[in-house]
Amino acid sequence: MISKPVQFEHNPFNPPQLVYGDAVKPLSPEAEALLQRVFSDYEQVDIPQELGGGFTQSRVLVAQPVRRDGGADLPLVLKVGPTWLIEQEQAGYTRYIRDKLAGRIELITVELSETWGVLGYRLAGDGHFKHESLARYCRQTESQVLAEMLTDRLFKRLGTLWQNADVWPEPYPATKYDLLLPVQLVVEPQALPCAAPVFELTPE
Repeated sequence: MISKPVQFEHNPFNPPQLVYGDAVKPLSPEAEALLQRVFSDYEQVDIPQELGGGFTQSRVLVAQPVRRDGGADLPLVLKVGPTWLIEQEQAGYTRYIRDKLAGRIELITVELSETWGVLGYRLAGDGHFKHESLARYCRQTESQVLAEMLTDRLFKRLGTLWQNADVWPEPYPATKYDLLLPVQLVVEPQALPCAAPVFELTPE
């Protein structure tokens, strides 16, 4: 698998049409151009759903490519984000997931531009089953059913990764913030009104 920088100055192909679902916010023009490059052999790409629940600057979309003869190929999960973040995830997949995790979802395509990148994964179940984020599933599922799913399925799959993980006995510095900030809090810098009070957060 090779990552290729994408040039947008020329458009030698007939780009596929991107069709968004009603609840999906369109991507930026440069990100759309990157997706059209990924699906350059197709007539249309339907994007019916966005998989929420992430905690990074990326967006995760379900994409259904439609061939020029009208037939549809298997759906993919696309992760679109800043180039540095996509490169980081690609490296993490190669180092920690590929050839190490049984039953993994395959990473099948990577495209990069100067500012945007996209990863394409196979969709679990190939679109035959309902799919949602683990966070949403946990909020909507009874405790007993959730416990069985985690212990009998998810944890067994992840067991091979945990067995080979490096153990770091030193305290994790970020835990000093746990009493102040919720887990996975996303902080976005913004300009404050002139009269707004300012408080300094420190790990102490």
